[in-house]
Amino acid sequence: MPKYQQDTHLPKRDADAKSVESARAGYAQGVEALEAGYADEVIESYIWALECRDALQTAMESSNFKQRTKLAARLPELDRRFKAATVQASGCVSSGRACDPVAEWWYFRVPTSHLDWAE
Repeated sequence: MPKYQQDTHLPKRDADAKSVESARAGYAQGVEALEAGYADEVIESYIWALECRDALQTAMESSNFKQRTKLAARLPELDRRFKAATVQASGCVSSGRACDPVAEWWYFRVPTSHLDWAE
């Protein structure tokens, strides 16, 4: 009888799945806060939501088929809501970061309640 050997990649896959779900939840919370008028006066809190979106993009490009399929089903709606609650900024809102306006479009949007962040 063959000896059972645990898949050594399983713990990493579980951790990856949890981090992707955490990023999705963080982005969803950020979108909900934007829709509510985004009362937070600290841009770092907003940037955290953008970093969650960034992590989701990375996951879309590097995760397994099941995770990509799950994200592909949820991400477009969150992005639509995010765009509806934000406006275009004149540049990347994350200082000290080189952003690609096409690939990382979310870094070029600010809450409608904080148009001063757009400059």
